[in-house]
Amino acid sequence: MFIPALIGGAALGIASALPVVEFLNCACCGLIVGGGLLSSYLYLREYPSQLPPVTYGEGALLGLSTGAIGTAIYTIVRIPMQNVQIQLGIQTQEIEQLDEVLSDPQIPEALRNVLLELFGGGTLSVGVLVLEVVGFLAVALVFATLGGILGIALFQKRNPSEIPFQAPPADSPGAPEPPGSQ
Repeated sequence: MFIPALIGGAALGIASALPVVEFLNCACCGLIVGGGLLSSYLYLREYPSQLPPVTYGEGALLGLSTGAIGTAIYTIVRIPMQNVQIQLGIQTQEIEQLDEVLSDPQIPEALRNVLLELFGGGTLSVGVLVLEVVGFLAVALVFATLGGILGIALFQKRNPSEIPFQAPPADSPGAPEPPGSQ
């Protein structure tokens, strides 16, 4: 289960960190759900046919793992991308707006200093990065989990009703009594 989650998470994280491609997440978190779908597809492709069908719970766990791995990869890719964007002057408008808000005279001096330390400085700030990663993690865990469940529903070739029913042994607790034994 780890390899499909790693591949789906890598696709989710890299695609979500790319500057133009990241906007596909605006369409119902499409890249994140797609990472969960990809991981469940890869998992089902290698799943042995003699085992019982994969449950939705397993799909949810697979999607959850994909979201966590995808967030880690997103963070690793996003940091250098943001630094390059700042060096090229692509994000200067956002930095100027943040500096303008933080220079508001109504903000107490001690709070302003803390906020400038976290969010200001004209470079990639720790506060912005932490907020971005925590927000992405929350969204990725939810929507990749949904993608994993949806992938099991879409890609599983076997219907649970096709698996032959095996009754528990007659001497096991909770087993139904044979007819006429009372």
